[in-house]
Amino acid sequence: APVHIKQDARSLRVGRGHMSVEGTFDRVFDTQDNQQAVYGEIKDAVKNVLDGYNASVLAYGQTNTGKTYTMLGPFGSMGLNEDGRLAEDAGIIPRAMADLFTAANPRGGR
Repeated sequence: APVHIKQDARSLRVGRGHMSVEGTFDRVFDTQDNQQAVYGEIKDAVKNVLDGYNASVLAYGQTNTGKTYTMLGPFGSMGLNEDGRLAEDAGIIPRAMADLFTAANPRGGR
């Protein structure tokens, strides 16, 4: 097979003929993982930003595999319900912004 990934591994090898390239990753999400589960994995990065550290989140994959949905949520929703609260299917960016603004609010911060 041209791509080899072990179930519990944190690396993959892509090969063709005599050439191969290996890369590492922290986490791969399955189609059953919801937006809340994905955000739960990177939530500490948001907390680190509040402590003065830089952070970044990278969504990588083939075209049409859900990267934009993962980062933003459903098209046009901005991650909010009609009542202005965070939607269950909100993406990483709206969730991170909600956490940042909550922490920055003197009445509801951390």
